[in-house]
Amino acid sequence: MKDILSKYKYIPIIDAGIKTSGPAYEEGLKRGVYVADATGKKPLVGKVWPGATTFVDFFQPNATQYWQDMLNNLYSKVPFSGVWLDMNELANFCDGPCETSTDAHVFDYSKDLPYQPGDDGIESHTISLNSTHYGNVSEANVHAFHALLQTHATNLFLKSKNLKPFIVSRSSSLGSSKYGIHWTGDNYASF
Repeated sequence: MKDILSKYKYIPIIDAGIKTSGPAYEEGLKRGVYVADATGKKPLVGKVWPGATTFVDFFQPNATQYWQDMLNNLYSKVPFSGVWLDMNELANFCDGPCETSTDAHVFDYSKDLPYQPGDDGIESHTISLNSTHYGNVSEANVHAFHALLQTHATNLFLKSKNLKPFIVSRSSSLGSSKYGIHWTGDNYASF
C-alpha cells in the first residue's frame, strides 16, 4: 500500500465550515476558536454541506494552532501534498445567521455601512455581518480577511511538513498570493 501511495499526490478539498458535532468541533469549543454570534456569547451557527456548522475565527490567538492540529489529524491518515480551501469566503446556505437570538443586533445596511453595495444583500450566502470575532470585532469590518488568514495558517502547516506549499483558495484578498493561489471557479461576479 505504501508503494501505491508514493506514486500519487493528494490534494484534499477542505471546506471552511466545521460540523457542529464530533471531535474537531468539540476541540474547537474547548479552545474557543469559533466566530461568535452577534451577542458574542456563543459560536455562530451556519449551514454548509455537513449541515449545521461553525467557522474558525483566525483572529483568535490559538486558532492557527487548532487549524494546524486538525490538518495534522488528516495528514496522519492520508499524507497530502497540498490543500484546496473551498467555501472560505465564509459561504453559508443561510443568508446571515441560521439561528438568531432575540437580543442580537440586527444588521441594518442603511445605518451600519457607509455605502450600499450592489443589488443583492451583502449577507447573501455568507455569515452575518454582525457576527463577532476575537477582540469584539464585527464581521462587517474583517469579512475579507478570513481566506487570507486561513491560507496563511495552511501554508505554515505545509511548511512544517517540509512540503512546498500548494494551496488553492476559493476566496482571497490583497496579500493572499503570498501564501496560495486563487481559484476562480464558482465565480458569478457580475460587476
